[in-house]
Amino acid sequence: MTEIKVLEVALVQRLKRNHSSLGSRPVTGMSGRPFNKTNIKEHKMTVMFTRIGTPHAGHQQDALVYAKKRCEAVNQVYALHAQVYARFGGPAGQVVMLETFENMAALEKLKMATMDPANNAKIPAAPEGVFQSVEEHIWIKL
Repeated sequence: MTEIKVLEVALVQRLKRNHSSLGSRPVTGMSGRPFNKTNIKEHKMTVMFTRIGTPHAGHQQDALVYAKKRCEAVNQVYALHAQVYARFGGPAGQVVMLETFENMAALEKLKMATMDPANNAKIPAAPEGVFQSVEEHIWIKL
């Protein structure tokens, strides 16, 4: 089983366990919608993938230009609809590329596609010295 599938299974098991230990009080997700024995299995776990880049001082514009260029390439190569956002406030110039997937399986499919060297060659690499850090995060809607 893949890491992502293991995470999804563990989350569903945790939701079921929490539901049974609370008696009649419903367990709710972040949306406030109660889970029950029926909809835990049917609940779609929308997944949001983010890639956050924090540029070095003086490279904020370079970071934004690169993020937009990378986003266009990723969308074209992998048939996605990712978008780029700039952070309001600090750290100055921080940019994020965000894509939403229907479920963990869709994200896993993308992960497998990114391992193809032919696809990787089509995605531009970040210019040297622009970013001080780049982080990737996976968010699950409950």
